[in-house]
Amino acid sequence: MPGSIDHIPASAFEVQATFALPQRPTANGMTAVGLSVRGDAEGAEHVTYYPALDQVGVGGLSGTERRVPVVLPISGNVTLRVFVDRSICEAYCAGAAITTRTFPRVPSRATRIDVFAVGGAATLLQMDVWA
Repeated sequence: MPGSIDHIPASAFEVQATFALPQRPTANGMTAVGLSVRGDAEGAEHVTYYPALDQVGVGGLSGTERRVPVVLPISGNVTLRVFVDRSICEAYCAGAAITTRTFPRVPSRATRIDVFAVGGAATLLQMDVWA
């Protein structure tokens, strides 16, 4: 399911992505689904939902990943909402929030957004980007 938007020309933007998970994942199934923002050839800030753990984490450009617990609705869909304003990255998932600071080496090149799934398949139902 990898997909990307190669160039977001703004230093402040919002991304909202909703993923359908195939079934209630276990430790043997899909391990993660998420978004990468402020990406370039040297890295990105990753906002990741871990279905088997019911946790969302943020890390990458900001350093070591920080995680918090989340409780998803019965539907099995997960929505990640990310606000980026220059070096600030705020991520929201099912009522949980994490704020980090991101420091790409060359901010003018850190313009990529990616979606990803690790260890299995997920369906991207909708993704909206506002800049």
